[in-house]
Amino acid sequence: MIITEADLRSWIRHPRPGQSVTVPAGARLTPSAADFVKQWDVVLIPGDEPGLVADASLPPDRSADRIAGAGGRVVPDDPGTFDDSPQGVARAMLGARLATVHATILFIQRAAHDEGRAQLCSSLGALADFCSLLIAAEATSQLVDGLAAPGDDLSPGGEDCPTTPPPIVGVEDPLLQHRLNRVRCEIREIEVLARQGFGPRPSAWAMAVRQGLHQLGAVVECLQLELKGDTTR
Repeated sequence: MIITEADLRSWIRHPRPGQSVTVPAGARLTPSAADFVKQWDVVLIPGDEPGLVADASLPPDRSADRIAGAGGRVVPDDPGTFDDSPQGVARAMLGARLATVHATILFIQRAAHDEGRAQLCSSLGALADFCSLLIAAEATSQLVDGLAAPGDDLSPGGEDCPTTPPPIVGVEDPLLQHRLNRVRCEIREIEVLARQGFGPRPSAWAMAVRQGLHQLGAVVECLQLELKGDTTR
């Protein structure tokens, strides 16, 4: 078995010096994985099931506790531990930016509600729910229920999005159009962060998050085109 740095990071969500990981007998490390082991003084223990070994002398990993209650509400992460490696910083930025996009989508949904745009409001609600799934997957390093597995073509909300480019937004466009355009650009920036944070060989859940981000941006483009064609306001 070849163990990559991405494998180690999927097992050790918040690296702390001296943590133990079970690896199959005869497993080999990639160069980046070996650097990770050296950096964090990881102890490799031969065993049947690969993964993090609980250590009573270390505080427990509470990353899963960030997801609480219906709708995948996010609890702020523990500021006491932080991986300051380039990939760790990108991962932290990714989580923070995902939460910002989720808040922005809810903000736009409220604006659409106030303007009486029921269909747009409903679509934005579906996007906010989908964004919560992406946050949950990133926070727990797992493929959560409701998030498409890599290779599946499942758009949030079930919209059939066109393949045409997003509209050019001008000063005469309504404020909702500008807000949608802003969040679309933010989503595309997060896609770049995801590539940095998940490394060159991402796991299945990380690939699902990357795919989900692309779908999220595509649906926002779809909503922009629909709003551009709406001449009622």
